[in-house]
Amino acid sequence: MRNLFCHSNPVPRIGTTIAAALLSLAALTACGEAGALEPLDRWRDGEREIRTTAPAVTAGRTLLAAGDYGNFRLTGEALTQPGAQAALLFHTDGESGYEVVFRNGAIDGTRKSGSLASVRNLYRSLADDGEVYAYFDEVERMPFLCGVQGEGRKWTATFSQEALGVFDYLFTDAMTIIDHKGRNSRIYRPEEVHYDGVTKEQYMDHLVDQTVKILTNEPADIYANPTYLPDDMQADYDRYWTDARVDRVLDVLERYGIALEINARYRIPSFGIIRRAKQRGIKFTFGTNNVDADFGRLEYSLEAVEKCGLTADDIWFPAMSVRRGRPVVLYNKFE
Repeated sequence: MRNLFCHSNPVPRIGTTIAAALLSLAALTACGEAGALEPLDRWRDGEREIRTTAPAVTAGRTLLAAGDYGNFRLTGEALTQPGAQAALLFHTDGESGYEVVFRNGAIDGTRKSGSLASVRNLYRSLADDGEVYAYFDEVERMPFLCGVQGEGRKWTATFSQEALGVFDYLFTDAMTIIDHKGRNSRIYRPEEVHYDGVTKEQYMDHLVDQTVKILTNEPADIYANPTYLPDDMQADYDRYWTDARVDRVLDVLERYGIALEINARYRIPSFGIIRRAKQRGIKFTFGTNNVDADFGRLEYSLEAVEKCGLTADDIWFPAMSVRRGRPVVLYNKFE
């Protein structure tokens, strides 16, 4: 699964074509000149018009977006079956134009997914067709435990229960939520945090609701980056994380045997929350959210061990995983 990004200037056209196998595009939207998201849901297949935001393109088929677009941003996701070779074109008449390549697989001299053909070519796949087994095959014999991060809120539909089950552990966070207006919001990006008529207290209640949904419905072993808040709320962390809100999150961690990460990068959760989790018998892991090469030395995690009285018995280990028995659920549905 890959994200798509296209940007153009004067009056392009958008089309997608395929040479072999199957390409599925999901939830395509375009950001117009006014900045509002608009679904890309009108396509022409020859003389026939198709209305869908998730077109499936089979061998020999070409779809052309029904309309002209200027100064646009196109986003979406694509799932390729093994052997698929496809292209998404813009500034196109259906035959020529700028071409974004879809082709995964082994290094063989061909341009791979994400290439802007003849402008910026990639020759190593950054994505796999279908499932995650190829990645697992690469790391299976390495001398460490193999985990998967559930990114965003669609990962439970992207991968099957069987595929997720081959890994030693899964972890996810609530840094991406569906906000109160139904928008996908990465709360670590200030430009994606919109209050739109609600107070920050109301926004916080919604964030807790989303956290509980995530931990209830997604088969994760570890709650990572826990209790993270948007930038403009972090200074009032203790005010927003009231006892009642903390209890709602700890309840679901305890119910499903999910470990609480002590995050050294963001210095969360607070020592008060860690102590309350320990009293409930909730287990802990240490983490950094490695967004760059500076992992540090887990200083905050080690400080928490001392100040919260953590012992080896408080630490989670993958042998404790119970998530294989939990169903994979897609619950936050949005276009």
